Amino acid sequence: MIELYLLEYLVKFHEVGNLTKASEALFVSQPSLTRSMQKLESDLGITLFNHAKNKITFNEAGELLVQYAQNVLKAHDLMIDKMNDYKNSLSTISIGMVAPGPIFKYGSFLYTGFNQKNVVTSIKNEEELIDELYNEKQTIIFINHPSDDKNVVCKKCLEEKLFLSVPKNHFVAGMKNGIYFKDIDGQSFLMSNEIGSWNEIVKKHLLNSKFFLESNDNLKELVNSSIIPSFVTNITINNRLNSDRIYLPFLDEDATMPFYVAYLKKNESKVENFIQSIFKNNTP
Repeated sequence: MIELYLLEYLVKFHEVGNLTKASEALFVSQPSLTRSMQKLESDLGITLFNHAKNKITFNEAGELLVQYAQNVLKAHDLMIDKMNDYKNSLSTISIGMVAPGPIFKYGSFLYTGFNQKNVVTSIKNEEELIDELYNEKQTIIFINHPSDDKNVVCKKCLEEKLFLSVPKNHFVAGMKNGIYFKDIDGQSFLMSNEIGSWNEIVKKHLLNSKFFLESNDNLKELVNSSIIPSFVTNITINNRLNSDRIYLPFLDEDATMPFYVAYLKKNESKVENFIQSIFKNNTP
């Protein structure tokens, strides 16, 4: 059996073109690298190199072996990655979402519904989340569109609606029934830098506006001490309530964002308790 390090040495030698540079890149001595190449020839019973004065080059067999070695090393790396992913999946629940609404909505049991497993959350675009779900880098995802893949369980779990938060003396404060984005385009806004897919919607409509981005930790304090408009949703509004502010719903169609919770059908037993909890405590 050929030892893996010999293939690594071979590929590096081929990449850099000579033994001296390869030995430096591999942090081994040149005599040690030379002996390793000789061992590889001995193990295979075939000559891999052409030897000239002060120069060693790959012959046809050597070039062929490099191709196979590269594939073996790639397969080895893939195997390690997949096994690490599997190991992590045994102790970690990864929950991805297109916007942070589910964290606010289900935060009370988001980190307690998995038998003390480590829960990791992330905000990414929908295409990336779906890809990571199929590759089992995500255990559960919250996306904006339903999936009809028979291998995926996908259910609508909530709707998030966008509101404008303004001081009581703001010129739109009297529009109690709601406003459209066009009514406030050109204004400046305080906005969280962690809003996921809401970011695209807001900036698509407010082309002439300026945005001052802040972390969620700082945003509430800044809003409370400022007259600059900001955004909340029906999910986050309870965390941002301020008696000096008026909250106006946006009436544009895409100011209401549906969320679908999705997971691989084969992982149903792993997520069953959490899924039951979110539907028990929520009405879409």
